[in-house]
Amino acid sequence: MPHLHVASFNPVTMPITSGNVAFDFIATNVIHPDEQLIATHYENKRFFLLKKENQKSILLKSDKITRPSPNYLVKHALLAYAEC
Repeated sequence: MPHLHVASFNPVTMPITSGNVAFDFIATNVIHPDEQLIATHYENKRFFLLKKENQKSILLKSDKITRPSPNYLVKHALLAYAEC
């Protein structure tokens, strides 16, 4: 499963488009404020990227429930977010 570990996370102003990938909004989990969902769509597929913070790094990966198939969609979305 594609994912990114980053030392720092620069939030971008939503909505934003990078290539063929669009990011619509970020939703924060009210129970776990260290988790956020980033609404994403690529090639007419809509899914969420999960941003989860811990003490050492920040993990950016596909949300399990909305994960698209095939995985290359997630890979392109992660690379596009890294470029924003």
